[in-house]
Amino acid sequence: MARSGGMTGLFRAMLLHAVLDMGDQRVHAAPSMGWFALLSSPALVAGSGYDLVEPPMYGIEAVTGNAVASGYARVPMAMGVGTGTWSLARDSCATNTEDISWPEPTTGWGLVRCWAMVDKEFGGRLLLTGSLQEAITVEKGDTVVIPAGGLTVSLDSYDMEW
Repeated sequence: MARSGGMTGLFRAMLLHAVLDMGDQRVHAAPSMGWFALLSSPALVAGSGYDLVEPPMYGIEAVTGNAVASGYARVPMAMGVGTGTWSLARDSCATNTEDISWPEPTTGWGLVRCWAMVDKEFGGRLLLTGSLQEAITVEKGDTVVIPAGGLTVSLDSYDMEW
């Protein structure tokens, strides 16, 4: 179910900063934590974490009209040397070594077409984004998991087998 995505300019700058050791340019420092988001529409590669169209965090209860938590939240993954959450898959490619699992939905999240990695739990800077090979409809009680080895990031593009 893999389809290519796009690296943001910010992510490319972080790579250059890390490889070339360009001094204390904190705007390009790589974060220690990445947050994975599910998206109903593609992210703009020049956008930010504030621009993402994610499942709602709250739904409206049909009987009372009250807001109820949907169970949706971005999923954290440690990044950086020594974390063990990524491994070299082949030249210029890395793959996740742990499952990326979202909380169980307490309400339906609707149609999910894409994914993104940002540097904050809320808002933040967009780092990576891609689309699923096939859109999925996430209903109450579904399990949404990108299995270990299911996300491959390369310097050319990145693929996700899910």
